[in-house]
Amino acid sequence: MADRTSGKTGGCGTEGALRFEFTLARRIVSNTAACPGHQIIGLCAEPGIGGSKFIEELKAGFAREKFPVRFRNFGAQEPERATRALVRFSNGTVAEASAPRAVVFLEGLPPSDEAHVQRQVRAIRKVAEGCAAVVVAVLPEAEQLLEELEEAVTLTTADLAMDLRTTLEARPGGRTLAHVTRGAQPLVECLAACGWKEGLGPLPPAYYKRCGVAVGKMLRDTLSPDEQMIRAFMVLVGKGSLAGAASALGLYAEDYAYDLMRLAPLLGVSADLSTYDALGSDDLQVLSACLGAVRDVGRAGEVAASKAMRLLAQRGDFLRASLAAEAARPRAQVLVWVSQRGQVATGERRPGRRGHGGWSGPRPRAAGQARAAGPHQALVSSLPTPEFTVWQGPAP
Repeated sequence: MADRTSGKTGGCGTEGALRFEFTLARRIVSNTAACPGHQIIGLCAEPGIGGSKFIEELKAGFAREKFPVRFRNFGAQEPERATRALVRFSNGTVAEASAPRAVVFLEGLPPSDEAHVQRQVRAIRKVAEGCAAVVVAVLPEAEQLLEELEEAVTLTTADLAMDLRTTLEARPGGRTLAHVTRGAQPLVECLAACGWKEGLGPLPPAYYKRCGVAVGKMLRDTLSPDEQMIRAFMVLVGKGSLAGAASALGLYAEDYAYDLMRLAPLLGVSADLSTYDALGSDDLQVLSACLGAVRDVGRAGEVAASKAMRLLAQRGDFLRASLAAEAARPRAQVLVWVSQRGQVATGERRPGRRGHGGWSGPRPRAAGQARAAGPHQALVSSLPTPEFTVWQGPAP
């Protein structure tokens, strides 16, 4: 991957800011130029990570190599209408005199049933047989189409993120930039446009705003509620075991782990699918910027926030738990009880008797009077208000 110097890049309006290109895009263009014909390149990418930029670079690269570029975007169309349009487009494209040298881009085909997918597959293969290459870009919700195109070379969001991370980490101080962006092209471009130097000075406000936008797209409403819930939970908690995250939500980790690793790089799922380290796990400002996105998810976000809040409080991470509480509706409170033996139990605080509210969490095994002294004092004094209330006394 190369970087180049440009003029004004937008964002913070810095001139001469570095911008980054995808090596994968250059490699695809080079391979197609060397051996054109019958190639199908698939891209299954989440929005807000760099898929659109990757497609732009592919189009520009093919144009520089003098390939005629044809493209069609099927976004916002119903499956039947999109399928008919694809069939007409394929017939017209193959009939063109320039077809053998053309590179065709098909973007935004919607999730479709089996019958529509099979028609789409036939149309795409017809184009591939008569053109230099076909690039098919879809959201993960429509990945079934790429699975049916067994001959396609398919890239995912994780491939794009790793491409950028590899180049960033090769630069002096670039590991910090790779960590705070997770290889997401919009975040990289935002920091480059703001002139932020790796590891020097605070991150700019524009970066935090862009993080909120990226997480919002990652929690988009075209996902299932369970997918939204586990993603929101991982963002709120920050880091931990994937099995623990799924268990806390009543889900099975094996149903989600692989797809989260290859499609959602902002969640930082490990290669062995055992742990996660999400964007903002070590920066509460990032989490604050993402709370609105979690709230916008609705019920799935509310459940994720409630579960995350309890887990974080049990870990003793009360500051992060207080932020998770802000994503719940209505704003939740956590009741923390410290036993004489140093055990901590938590639960949601609900209106109840004696002005202390009801106890919805597990009861501590050891009863006794909590003492706000020694290590307990540090715990008690760290509790934010009003998200947390300390119960100092017998188990509620």
